[in-house]
Amino acid sequence: MKVLAALMLVLTINSAHAFDAGEFISSIKDTVRPHLINIFGEERVNQWLGQEAGNVALPAIPEIKKDSRSTTVYETQEFAGTAKFNAEEEQKYDYFFVTEVFEAVRRRPADANDISQWMNALSQGGTREGVYRGLVLDQTYAGLENYPMPINDSILAFASRFLEVYTGKKYESERLMAFNFFALKRSVTERALEIIDSFPTQQARADWYAVWSAEVAKDYGHVFKNKTRANSDPVAHQNWAMTYSTQYLKSEVVIKLHKIFNSLI
Repeated sequence: MKVLAALMLVLTINSAHAFDAGEFISSIKDTVRPHLINIFGEERVNQWLGQEAGNVALPAIPEIKKDSRSTTVYETQEFAGTAKFNAEEEQKYDYFFVTEVFEAVRRRPADANDISQWMNALSQGGTREGVYRGLVLDQTYAGLENYPMPINDSILAFASRFLEVYTGKKYESERLMAFNFFALKRSVTERALEIIDSFPTQQARADWYAVWSAEVAKDYGHVFKNKTRANSDPVAHQNWAMTYSTQYLKSEVVIKLHKIFNSLI
């Protein structure tokens, strides 16, 4: 009887995904998971219900201490102990970054000249953040910000929540709606980079990144093609952020934000 009841619960939970029962289904999963594990074992239950997510607390949002247009942001020293790459690996990851960030920011694929320009900038000692700022502060992006592309309700909801919860800045809806689409996603991303620079420790940055990344993986997981970004476990994102350099963390925030904005048009 226990086995039959457990199987019925699994089938109910899995079928409920078709109509997205949200928090109700999440609550059921949390309740029945221990009982299912006792009967079927943890490995099989994780296959049915997904890996149980860990907990990471959102750190206090700091006051912004740096001007986003100041060149001092490029002088940030990376923390010791982060992953190191040889020249070949670095070039490969830089290539992936350039092609991905260009398309996410400009909403069109990079051509050979674009890739060559920004790969050269990185090879000459430029930072990933510097490449991003170069993409949004040039005349091309200025032209996009003048293009008549208004904000819809989905974009407004995402931007409002991110700004209030993750950067400590609440804006009136009317003010956000006045932005052009490209201007808003640039402004939101600048605010995020300022917050990252203002955290006093790598741990605080990692925790902030982990909580936000887990949330967007749940809400916008379909936007991300790779499994790391689509993972809804905050501990996994926390571990990643503690392993990779601040420049890599910033580049992930930039790409995720722009991809989500693009998906909401």
